[in-house]
Amino acid sequence: MRVTAFKTLVSSVVLFAPLTATAEHEGFYTTIGVGFGQLSGDDLIVNELPGPGDLPKVGEGCCASGGLALSFRMGWTFLHTIGPEFAFLAHGWDLASDEGGAGFIGGGIRFLGTGLLRELEVIEPEFPVGFGLGANFGYTIVGKDFAYTGTYLDLDATIDWHATKFLSVGARFDYAIPFYSPFVFTSYSDDRGRCLDGSGKQAAEPAHAKGTPECTGSGPSAGYLSPSLVLTFHTSFF
Repeated sequence: MRVTAFKTLVSSVVLFAPLTATAEHEGFYTTIGVGFGQLSGDDLIVNELPGPGDLPKVGEGCCASGGLALSFRMGWTFLHTIGPEFAFLAHGWDLASDEGGAGFIGGGIRFLGTGLLRELEVIEPEFPVGFGLGANFGYTIVGKDFAYTGTYLDLDATIDWHATKFLSVGARFDYAIPFYSPFVFTSYSDDRGRCLDGSGKQAAEPAHAKGTPECTGSGPSAGYLSPSLVLTFHTSFF
């Protein structure tokens, strides 16, 4: 039985090896990821105190927590090396109760380091491990009792293994820097909230419609960190 199992394993490797030899991916790809996300920043207050007035909670339990992170990307690579990319990242916490969440949607560019090394003939075309770097920029929102909107810059590093010519399996490390506006929503659906001061904090004042008056303070400082496992599906039309 052990000999038979060993022969089966060897045969599988022999049959599988030619598939990794075509790991130079050029063309369309989609990537899905599942992992953990954490928003940092003591000024990013998303929870309010019980009772009327929409008063911000400070100290312990004030801010966004760690939780489930999902991502979706799609793009096109040229010369196995570089190409444009669409990106969507989602993060949620307290999902079993009064959930909070954040979203990042934008576009950018992806650079495949192993693709360049193959083009330069530094490594063999059948080298099955890849690494790459990505950068994207776009719109972000985070909220629970309070909501913040703005833009973001996301940088990531990825390492993956080309399981077949159509599929890669790997790990990705994302770090996003949000740039929130100086307005915090107390009611996102009603477009009402408060202006933030120069340090990104909100005063205990009545809410008003966004833009009346214009806010001159600063948005809260924050960062977003997310390690994840990723699957990439490759399609070549040529």
